[in-house]
Parts: sequence; C-alpha cells; structure tokens
Amino acid sequence: MVEENASSDELDLEWYHFIGLIIFFPLGIYITIKLRRWYKKKIILDQINEQYETLRSARGDVVYHYHWSVEDHDRKSASQHESHVMEIDEKLQKLRETYSKVEDDIVHYEDINLKQKEEVEKLFTKESLKDD
Repeated sequence: MVEENASSDELDLEWYHFIGLIIFFPLGIYITIKLRRWYKKKIILDQINEQYETLRSARGDVVYHYHWSVEDHDRKSASQHESHVMEIDEKLQKLRETYSKVEDDIVHYEDINLKQKEEVEKLFTKESLKDD
C-alpha cells in the first residue's frame, strides 16, 4: 500500500510539472516577444529624439548666423540663413509628428526605421555639402 501511494504522488508531481510547462512556457515566450518589441521601439524613439536634438542645435547655430548677417547688413546671407531655418523647422515638425505617431502606435516602428535612416542620410549629405 505504501508503495502505491508513493508512485501516485510522483505521478501527481509529474502532472504539475507538465501543467506548469504548458502555462509558463508560452507565457515566457509572450513576455520575451513583448519586451523585445518594447526595446526596439525605445531604440527607434531614441534615434528620432537624437536626430531632433541635433537639428535643434543646428537651428540655433543658423539663427545665430542669421542675426550676425542682419547686424552686418548682409541681406543675401541673411535670406539664405532664414530659408535654412525654415527648412530645419519643417524637418523638426516632421520628426515631432513621426515621434508621436510611433509613440502612439499609429505607425509601426520598423517602418519608420527605414524612412528615418534615408531622411537622416539625405539631411547630413545636404548639410555637409552646404558647409563646403
């Protein structure tokens, strides 16, 4: 009799382990997937924010040069700087909109990643050409 109870207890423990695997294994996979998505989204938002801060800093420099040109009565240079500030403002607005869309899950972050890379490459090649 004692041997039969011991084997039935072992059997019960095996079922508990099996039920635990059935419940916790998919739950672990689900949590892992959600955490990876959250982390990727966070990285994309950080990249957008970094681009935004870089452009904002560049805008401050251009505004400084604009005022400098106005003080020196260099209207041609001032108008160029003014148009450059307006271009930067448009790009900043697009980045703000992109950030809010990704943050609110209106646009999927993986779709934005490709667009942002292309826009950043274009932006930096245009700015580097203007500086030369």
